[in-house]
Formats: sequence, C-alpha cells, structure tokens
Amino acid sequence: MYWRYVWVIFSSEEEVTNFSQASSCDIELFQKFYKAMISHGVYLAPSAYEAGFLSAAHTDDDLDKTISAASAVFSEAMSLVSVGAELLAAKERLEPFKNNVTVFGSARIQSSDPLYKDAYELGKALSDAGYNVFTGGGPGIMSATNKGAYEGKSKSIGLNIKLPHEQSSNPYLDENITFGYFFSRKVMLVKYAGACIYFPGGYGTADELMEVLTLMQTHKMKQIPIILYGSSFWKSLLLWIEQLVEKSYVSKEHYELLTVVDSIDEIVNIVEREICL
Repeated sequence: MYWRYVWVIFSSEEEVTNFSQASSCDIELFQKFYKAMISHGVYLAPSAYEAGFLSAAHTDDDLDKTISAASAVFSEAMSLVSVGAELLAAKERLEPFKNNVTVFGSARIQSSDPLYKDAYELGKALSDAGYNVFTGGGPGIMSATNKGAYEGKSKSIGLNIKLPHEQSSNPYLDENITFGYFFSRKVMLVKYAGACIYFPGGYGTADELMEVLTLMQTHKMKQIPIILYGSSFWKSLLLWIEQLVEKSYVSKEHYELLTVVDSIDEIVNIVEREICL
C-alpha cells in the first residue's frame, strides 16, 4: 500500500477518537499508535490515505512497523528543519560582521609546528589591519589563527562542529557558534567571507577548498580570493588540476581562481587589495 503522510495535531483524547472513527480505523489500535508516537517524542500523528489510515494495520506487529515508518519520516523532516534553524540562527549572529576573512587548515597541527606560528602571525596581522577572522573554531591551525586574531584589534570568530573527537572549541574566540551539521557550517564559513585562505590540511580542508571552487565555477558564489599557503604542500594538487585543464575537465579561468603564496605578507597584501575597508 502507498502511504502518504500528512501531519495533524490532536489536542484531546476525544479528537483522537473522532478522527479514528472518521477514518474507519480501529479506535483502540489508533489510540495505541498515537500514544506510542508520543512516547517517541512525536506530538504529531500521521494520518493519510488513499484507503484509510491504519486500515492495513490489524495486528500489533503491523502497528510496530507503522510506528517505525512514521518515526523515520518525522525524524527526516525534523533534520531538514534543524538545518534551516541552524542557518537562520547563524545568519542572525554573523550578518553584523563586515570585512571578514576565513582561514582553513588542519586541526592536527601542534603548537611546536612552524605552521602554527605562521597561522598565529596571519591572524594577528589580519586582525590588526581591520579584518575579522573566521575559522572552524577548533584546534590546530584554527586555534593558532584565532589566537592571533583574538590578540589583535578585530574579532576572532569560530564556527565549530559537534564531533566525537578533535573538535572542541579553542579559547580564543569573541564569537563561538557550534553546528550540528557540516552543511550549514560550511555555508556560513564562506557566506560572509571576502577571502578564503587555506593552510595545509587533510580531508576537511580539501573538501572546503573544492566546494568553494565549485561554487565559484558554477556562479553560485561571488568570486573572492582563494589563497593557498605553502607552495611545496599544494604542488601535487596543482599538478593534478593542471591535468584537468589539459583534458578540458576544468577551464583555465577556473584554475586561475587559485593564488599560491609562501609568506604571510603576501596574504595580507592580497586581502588589503581585494577587500577595501
């Protein structure tokens, strides 16, 4: 049977009884269903038919299957609502910030790594120059960059993510937002950015880089500077993209969206040239 779910609210036991009678459903079975949904934390009961809701549920086993299916539909719907709520809440908190630069990079870099010092210097230089600094809000490159920005003249902002490991918020944040979904976090990391800077990193950094490149390539995002720090680290990736250009999988103009630098001063100069205060 094809089930089409329509969510309706019941405010009393009498309404449940009236609905089940109008639907030609077994009252006891329907009431059992409704109470079970409440026990699942669901206060909206699915009713829907082409042929009368629960008309096929004649046993407790049928009922359990119906409850499971309805809970799954509701859970999926609530996930979409949660993503939208995250985006809206983050928009309200981040929209007031202007002249922003987002910095990406590995969460696994230790404070003894030379890249940590470089990221700190970048965060401090950008902040003192009047730019708010966004990062993923976690450890490693993010922490170093936020520390520099926090000690500078502008704002240090972290957009964190709930993860089972690695990603506790660093303490150098003027504004800290924690997301439950990668999608909404990635949108907000670039939505208000006037430039994106990429330090060496792993899958997450590569994912964020490729997403921004794709959004610009498809004109779903305005063109902003994409700056890769550390030519020796990014050399292999650039060689691969050059092959894509040779095979016409990527156009040359989109390859040229990338700028590779080896000094903090170069980054600051590009940002100051592209983002006028």
